[in-house]
Amino acid sequence: MSGYDYKSEALTQMTSKLRKSAQNLAKSASSAPPAPDAGDSSAILAEVISDLLKSGAAIAAKQESIAGKIHASNGTYDDVENTNTDALKQAHREEGGRKWG
Repeated sequence: MSGYDYKSEALTQMTSKLRKSAQNLAKSASSAPPAPDAGDSSAILAEVISDLLKSGAAIAAKQESIAGKIHASNGTYDDVENTNTDALKQAHREEGGRKWG
């Protein structure tokens, strides 16, 4: 097979899974656990937890961004395919060929 191929359902599933994962991660990142009591290491541990929560929120935002791009590209594939098909049909007619489809 030449060219490209895609399954709209697969892109829709990928978008859905990324968005669900992003929502779950954002929810987890927004609910900080209570401050740990680790003696002298408490401040360091609290900073590590804070950094993890910030990273989780950043990952969730990136997942949502990627999901949005996949969702947008799903329609773009159809548009490109339809546009190219129409252009080929028009070129074929202009050369005196019989009408397609």
